[in-house]
Amino acid sequence: MEITGFAKKLVPAICRKLPGWSAAGTAVKYIDPLNTTKDEIDLLYCKDFRYVYQKEYRFIWTPRTAATILDPIDIHIGSLKDSCDLVTLVD
Repeated sequence: MEITGFAKKLVPAICRKLPGWSAAGTAVKYIDPLNTTKDEIDLLYCKDFRYVYQKEYRFIWTPRTAATILDPIDIHIGSLKDSCDLVTLVD
């Protein structure tokens, strides 16, 4: 997984909190739910094509052993000024 921009801060911060977990990330694949096969669906990275405008990228962390309860974690990644733009909408 190539790490750039926002991910350069996010991935290491979470990996410090979840040592030993597997990390992966990729762009979401948008599919037509009425015109697809089971083999084309990756539950972690697929989404209904009506959301294609979102251009989503997902990060997934997987524990070493299966868990039925996952506690929330807090992470601190610092300023995001170098990774985002403020967009002001006018009515």
